[in-house]
Amino acid sequence: METTAPPTIESIVPNKGRTATFTVAQLMRLTGVSRWTIQYYRRRGILPPPVGSSRKYARYDYRHYHILTEVAKRRAHATDLRQIAEDVCQ
Repeated sequence: METTAPPTIESIVPNKGRTATFTVAQLMRLTGVSRWTIQYYRRRGILPPPVGSSRKYARYDYRHYHILTEVAKRRAHATDLRQIAEDVCQ
């Protein structure tokens, strides 16, 4: 059975790296985190508001990507969400 590597920022938004902004769909693909979870983390204050938005699309940046990947790593080790929020939001 073949496993595929998760997408990289470069594969989602070429030539942007850390200056890239993402739609929620792109952020979901990069991090493997669901739309519902992203919204939940925003409501809880773990994830800051999007950096820009129009009537239709919120835009997220590298900071959001980093927070989501860090939270996902820690959640995989069954760390309490409150403790993760305190560590990540400092």
